[in-house]
Amino acid sequence: FSTLGQPNWLGTYFAALALVALSLAQQVKVNWKVYLLYSVSLFLCAGLWFTGSRSAQLGFLIGAGLLVARHISHTVPKRTFIGVVTILLFISVGVGGWYAQSLVQVKPGAITHSGSIRLIVWEGAVKLAARYPLSGTGPETFAYAYPLTRPARHNLTTEKDFIYNKAHNEFLNILATSGIVGLTGYLIMIGGAIYSAHKHRRYPTLAAMVALHLSLIQIS
Repeated sequence: FSTLGQPNWLGTYFAALALVALSLAQQVKVNWKVYLLYSVSLFLCAGLWFTGSRSAQLGFLIGAGLLVARHISHTVPKRTFIGVVTILLFISVGVGGWYAQSLVQVKPGAITHSGSIRLIVWEGAVKLAARYPLSGTGPETFAYAYPLTRPARHNLTTEKDFIYNKAHNEFLNILATSGIVGLTGYLIMIGGAIYSAHKHRRYPTLAAMVALHLSLIQIS
């Protein structure tokens, strides 16, 4: 835990800043600034690892992968690059599906994995969004509305008495509390920022934004 709250939030902050520091280190020409930025990036990556946030770590890896892919795309044939990226995507989907499947079972009496709890809360958030699809239940009302659609198997977890004021997935949280209208506006804002970063070739910013929003899914 930190002054930013839960480890996931701290990990998200570190993931985005580590990518920016790493990218800037490759652009500056003054030696001491290069060493300083690499040191900052190293400490941020260490902090990211210590948070234990899988979502933030995944976001960082994919963001770093985008920077590496941009560099490699200029040095290898286009067909080879597309083929490698496609294979990696299939592997990522397979591993992600296996991981999600391993979290479905909840064992009564045992300490419940945080990922398992998140899957349950996400299910409740989706049902809540289906009940109030257009405008949601209202901003910052998830803690009050979630009990309406809370899955019964949540009562088998070790956090059954906790109050959930967020869906532990920012996109589902917005969908449940602000509906399709709110989520559409949010996605338009994100899309515009990503397009602007790509248009002006601000790839460190683009990678950091990808890492940030992947972290907001908060798988665990």
